[in-house]
Parts: sequence; structure tokens; C-alpha cells
Amino acid sequence: MHLTRQAERALKTTFLEAKLYNSTAISTAHLLLCILRNENDPTTKLLNKLKIDYESVKDQYTAMITNEDDYIENLPKAEFNDDASQEEGARDGGFNNPTSGNKTNKKI
Repeated sequence: MHLTRQAERALKTTFLEAKLYNSTAISTAHLLLCILRNENDPTTKLLNKLKIDYESVKDQYTAMITNEDDYIENLPKAEFNDDASQEEGARDGGFNNPTSGNKTNKKI
């Protein structure tokens, strides 16, 4: 398989990330860590604006693999409001339904 130099470098760095954690397989977490290592990458810059950086992802991943049971129990839980507007949205077919709330479109 022919890869660009950048793709080949990314795969090698991803492999090294996996090796740091004594992983026998490369996961998406390793790929994300690889991307975040390159501070000049546009994807990294975007993720950094969203407060996602190498150190925080590394800490989360380390916590996940060392204390998996505790980590899963402490994940944030989804919260739902019981507003009438949300209930109506659910009855109309969900969040991104273009017909929900639009009384001119008739359902068949």
C-alpha cells in the first residue's frame, strides 16, 4: 500500500502511542493522541479551541484503561428536561425533524 509521507508518519506515531500504553492494538484513542501531538496541524488547532488537548486526552485515556470500572461509573450522565416543547419534539419524530413544529406540513 502506498501512503503519503504524512500518513506514514501519522501511522508510525499512532503505533508509538499504542506502544506507550503497552497496547497490542492501535485504537482511535491512540490516533487522537497522535493528532494532538502535532501542534501545527489544523485539526489540533480546532480541537484546542474546543479545550481538547494532548494532556487532557492522555489523562482521560490513562484513567479509562487503569480504572475502567470506576471510569465508566463516573462518566457524565445525560440530562433531559421534561419541558412540554421537548415532549412535543419527541412525538413529532425527534430533534432534527424538519416537519416538527411546522404546522403547514401534513403527515401522511
